[in-house]
Amino acid sequence: MGGASFAVALPMAGSNYPPKVQGLVLGLAAAGNIGAVLDGFLFPHLADAVGWKMSTAAALPLLAITAVALYAYAWASDAGEKTGSTMRALSGFAVTLVSLVVLVLAVNAGVFGGGKAGVRLLPVIGAIVAIAVLPNRYRSVLGERDTWIIMLIYSITFGGFGGMSSYVTLLLTSLYQMPKLEAGLFMSLLAFLGAIVRQFGGYVADRVTGVRALLVLLAAIAIGDFAFAIWMPPVAGGLAILVCLYIAFGLGNGSTFQLVPHRWKGKTGLLSGIVGAAGGIDGVLSAGHHGHREGKHGQLSDGLCDLRRALSTGAFGALFLLRGQWLRWSSASAHAHDAVAIGGAHAME
Repeated sequence: MGGASFAVALPMAGSNYPPKVQGLVLGLAAAGNIGAVLDGFLFPHLADAVGWKMSTAAALPLLAITAVALYAYAWASDAGEKTGSTMRALSGFAVTLVSLVVLVLAVNAGVFGGGKAGVRLLPVIGAIVAIAVLPNRYRSVLGERDTWIIMLIYSITFGGFGGMSSYVTLLLTSLYQMPKLEAGLFMSLLAFLGAIVRQFGGYVADRVTGVRALLVLLAAIAIGDFAFAIWMPPVAGGLAILVCLYIAFGLGNGSTFQLVPHRWKGKTGLLSGIVGAAGGIDGVLSAGHHGHREGKHGQLSDGLCDLRRALSTGAFGALFLLRGQWLRWSSASAHAHDAVAIGGAHAME
């Protein structure tokens, strides 16, 4: 349900603003994932004090405030073009939700294998089910090259953010012998930093286009991963590289979504869901891959970086080759909107 709300919120927010500020608007909306960081700070302490049931219930007032803001005061509006059937959309969502419940039960029963194998397959199978219930006109975007490139890019930025967040604490305690409390606090700081700079990534992308911003950020991520692989940095160097990586992840998240409404007009919600799913799936698989490498080889730095290094380098190369074409359609989208706005102003005169 949280993932679905993410895909709904982004196009709803962006529909009320012109293309030239889409990066900033979508970055602000998506920066709500800072709530996960706050949860990590607050809920364990609440659970210790009042128990897990009551600490989970503490989220209910926040949901109530959101509901009042959305419905009672109508502070949120959706100006985007609507296509298709509401009942078809609701039935597809219901089928996906029920299928995920069945899949979780099947994984728990060992249908897909024991241990971590079934857990790693769960998001992949779930994504396949979700795609299967899409109408054909929406499913066709999966046949477009640009869709897969943008999915790859987001799997680097958000996938790195999510996958490394589940692993950096282990890296710090095992590789640098950092106390667990300090490692946990530093990880929370990294997660906060990566979430809070997201809107700045969108703002920068609005100024220079997401294409140019991502070329720099993907290169920075690849360099950071290579640094861990070929040079075992001391504590200060390792912490500095992690800070730089998380800043690049956060800025890259905002820059990626700046491109979506320019490229896929009328399908921003669909692409937000597909691209967001790519980032989530990669985050899960990366965390599992890192842990597998550490357990098999005992090499934390290699487990942390080898897959990420290959993916980030590949994403940078693909975007570099396509940069001319992507710059043309992103610029054409902004110019077209400006022409419509000027024409409307003249008509009013």
